[in-house]
Amino acid sequence: MAATPPADALAEHFLRLNKSDGSPDVVERRAHLDHLLQALSPWELLYLKQRLASKPPRLASMEDLPGELVIMVARYVDYDDAMSCCRVSQGWRKAWTSDLVVKHHLKTKFSNPLAFFPDGISDLWSFLIDIDSTQRRRANGNFISSLSVPIGWDAVRRDESFRMECADINYDQVQKRKAPAQSRSYAYCSGRVAWQPDAYSVFVDDLRTMERILVSPSDLVLKGEDNFVIRALTESLVVLAHKANRRSMIIYHLAKGELRRVTLPNYLEAIFAHKESIAVLCSNWALTAEPYLWTWSDGLRKIPLPDVSGLPDDNETTRHNLYGDQRCGVIFHPLKSEIIYFVALSPREDDVDDGLPVLDAGVGSVRAFKFENLKHTKTRRFERPGGLPRSGIVPQYRPMNSFGLYNLFMYYSEEYPDEYGVRAEPYTIQLNFNPLTEEFSYGWQTHAAHGCPRPRHASLFSESSYPKGSTRHEEFTGLGVDDDFVVAISKAGYVAWHYTRSDTGNPPWLPNNGRSSEWPRVDLDGDCAVEGCDGRGTSGQCISCRAVKAALNGSLSKASGKRGKSSYLDRRATSGSDYEDIDDDSDSDDVAPDWETDSAGSR
Repeated sequence: MAATPPADALAEHFLRLNKSDGSPDVVERRAHLDHLLQALSPWELLYLKQRLASKPPRLASMEDLPGELVIMVARYVDYDDAMSCCRVSQGWRKAWTSDLVVKHHLKTKFSNPLAFFPDGISDLWSFLIDIDSTQRRRANGNFISSLSVPIGWDAVRRDESFRMECADINYDQVQKRKAPAQSRSYAYCSGRVAWQPDAYSVFVDDLRTMERILVSPSDLVLKGEDNFVIRALTESLVVLAHKANRRSMIIYHLAKGELRRVTLPNYLEAIFAHKESIAVLCSNWALTAEPYLWTWSDGLRKIPLPDVSGLPDDNETTRHNLYGDQRCGVIFHPLKSEIIYFVALSPREDDVDDGLPVLDAGVGSVRAFKFENLKHTKTRRFERPGGLPRSGIVPQYRPMNSFGLYNLFMYYSEEYPDEYGVRAEPYTIQLNFNPLTEEFSYGWQTHAAHGCPRPRHASLFSESSYPKGSTRHEEFTGLGVDDDFVVAISKAGYVAWHYTRSDTGNPPWLPNNGRSSEWPRVDLDGDCAVEGCDGRGTSGQCISCRAVKAALNGSLSKASGKRGKSSYLDRRATSGSDYEDIDDDSDSDDVAPDWETDSAGSR
């Protein structure tokens, strides 16, 4: 290798002042220039000034810009346009794939999944591409394979898809047992589906390992207790609750094979589950509820809510409204089991009568009360000027992705004509909360006029909305969504669509041949967005409605249907929110289902 000429040594040294990712180290370069100017004599400074004056100005190319300036440019372009910039040239690709710019995209477009990895990620660009491709595949319905599973004792006897250890089941005896209410006999979590063939048995199907576990507490049969139904499922626990007295639960540990009975102090109103922790809302009358936390190691304990009477919203009480939609819930820290958050949706000031929220009150502000080992430490608050309308708000309290983000509520607009008689485009508003960063994120999703739904009740996951069925269509009872699967559950069985691993194309999984229909995101309340469609059950139903009906009856349709496009914009909750630290002296997602709705998606 030839030695660097002495005249070029200074320039070579200056060009080597780069960061670890190869981008110029602006701070270090400026420091060297400052030291150089201090070392120059007056005559050398005059010569340098003359040289600069004689040299024509030249705009810096994209690869010459520091990462901070590239981020400023990225704020004014669409995310897809930013990805297109990576294909302009090698220089542009180097600028737009630097770690600094990639972190910006992960924070603004994908709700900052980096907080889930405290030790950092070695290849940020590959991580971004993996998340982006997975999200696009989910949004477009490009699944890898699918599986239709019938449920019931007769289906268990004939099933050849799942492996099950216990083979001494007396099918003639168990088929005579009483079946529970189908609308409350299932749950989904992390690739597992729990369902009840009768009032004394629970099956847990693992879609990854294709193993089936039978949970049948012996004392239920001996005591004749036929009122326990599935209310929640986690990676470790199956939660059964008494549907009649609403005062007792049975919790089964899948790994340990043990069960425990829990007696509640009041009537069970809502349940939230995560790993080995269960939070419940108990109430003795219609308008108030108190939260409790149950863990496998410590049992049932009350969550001591703080006194908020001295905070800005005097109309909010610690009892919280339970009339109408669920206005409070519990979310969990994804990495630290000792941290939980109690979230309360506060009504607007004009929606309060004698200190209690009125029926169908609008949302004025949202608070997240942080508890560490059941000690209240902080409160995070979000407020949107003007609040939200009275109707259309659907609280969720469900995981939004696998990186800790929770969806607190969704708001569905109605399609209505404006003052000029033009029909406004319907949209969806969502408010999310990240326990890792303790930040709210506020965004909306617009729906195209044709082919894309206006869902009234839906599950959100990975920035895609999946509608939930209503009681108007009896064939549909629930939906489970996570990174790998979309699972639609009916009375006759369930259908699973797999998105991530390619080895599920083997039997019993059916590979996607390009013609099979994934779960179409259409309005399940009957008002299909496709022009000319009269809805399911009619002679004029469209191809998407036929696919939904066929899938929910336990079979996959071979028809294809076009889905409309949707867009998602994330707005960070910077203004309009404050941080209240209790320790500072200077300071003054599962939708929680009511008893008649399902519990799919509990974490």
